Amino acid sequence: MSGLGSWKSPLNPIKLKGSSLTHRERSEFTNMDELQNRLETISNWGYVIYRTTYSVKSDTAFPHAIRYIEACLKSEFFVEVTPNLRPRDDDPVQIRSRYKSTIIEDRAQFDGASIETVRNHFETWVDAQEARDLFNKFRMCIIIDEESLQTLKDGSVEDIKNDDDELRMVKVSRMDEMLGTCTVVSLV
Repeated sequence: MSGLGSWKSPLNPIKLKGSSLTHRERSEFTNMDELQNRLETISNWGYVIYRTTYSVKSDTAFPHAIRYIEACLKSEFFVEVTPNLRPRDDDPVQIRSRYKSTIIEDRAQFDGASIETVRNHFETWVDAQEARDLFNKFRMCIIIDEESLQTLKDGSVEDIKNDDDELRMVKVSRMDEMLGTCTVVSLV
């Protein structure tokens, strides 16, 4: 775990799926009002995902991990948003279709990178977009390191609703957290 900075234990992660997130934490991932307002000025929504592991095995597993993360987020979007739709709301299928992750991969810069390195790059990237606090995409980033990748590589995208047997997690660095820390988020 050297070079990872401090982080909350994966044995007690925040769960995206289910009811263990507080309303505030869950709304950071699926705030419908904010999402709709932002989609009037930006073309898509999604999270910035950093890859910090580069091996032959990770080259094969990483694209699957991205598909799994995106499937989890889209699935959770429907669970959280559909019951709260108002008559003026856009069709959730249309909103969901505008999800697009921003993947940051650079072996030379990020292979084995610490949480601090990723966070510093993310803050610089957000400032270059002139988007600080504009939307969740610009408030937090997802980090896929070797530990996270190992929990995601066998996740079933096709049967995501029944994929509760294994811990599948990512690390999330939020701008409002102390530098060098991250939160572990369980996707199932």
